[in-house]
Amino acid sequence: GYYVVAVGMILLLLEGQIAYNKNLALQDDLTSTNTRQFILNALTSLTSIHDVDTGAHVLRVQHHSKLLCNALASDPQYHQFLTPKTIQVIYELIPIHDIGKISVPDHILRKNGSLTPEEFEIIKTHVTIPKKALFEAIRSSGIKDETSLRIARDIILTHHERWNGSGYPGGLSGENIPMAGRIVAVLDVYDAMVSKRAYKEPMSHHSALEFITKNRGIHFDPRVVDAFVQVEEEIRQINTEVEDPLLVGVQQPRKPEWIIG
Repeated sequence: GYYVVAVGMILLLLEGQIAYNKNLALQDDLTSTNTRQFILNALTSLTSIHDVDTGAHVLRVQHHSKLLCNALASDPQYHQFLTPKTIQVIYELIPIHDIGKISVPDHILRKNGSLTPEEFEIIKTHVTIPKKALFEAIRSSGIKDETSLRIARDIILTHHERWNGSGYPGGLSGENIPMAGRIVAVLDVYDAMVSKRAYKEPMSHHSALEFITKNRGIHFDPRVVDAFVQVEEEIRQINTEVEDPLLVGVQQPRKPEWIIG
């Protein structure tokens, strides 16, 4: 169903990204860019059908990513990796970070009470199921652009890893976590905290910022946190401009996914 369609659309997106990277677009850069953006928008809409929280979330995280990457690019340790082209690839691919939620049953995604340990294990599969399905499809399709494939893989698979090794799915720690995953980890948690969900009210920007800074070197790459603090006011402004859809039927709040475990 939705998941098969999503995998096919991501393949089209990656093929378009690869053509753009190699300057081999069939018509011109504008057409290629418009096509990639159309596929990204369609993917966001497809995921939002299944999870109403996702649409505005991915748009905000996408805009936040460019701010954060540009701030990080001034750090000598990350300057070589975060070239303008790489920043653009991260920006364009970051909306697929939660594509695996299409495979999570509705009654778990939309549950208003606390998740059981068994349900949380199912939630965690949203980062591993795409690896199995998507990258088998990529292998059979013959796509060979390593930069785009690596960043897509890292965004999907490692955005729930933690700096101290307590995250999932691989329990990676420190610089063993790919850079794209470290970037998305901070942005994903921040936006989850400040957003209204069916199971919780939003936290303030200040409270979310305090949580992130307290977890510098624990959950998050210290340098990514430092760059986030540099641009936190611009990020706060984006959140006032891209609002969540109005949610109804709020019942008992559950402990957010980014704190469980």
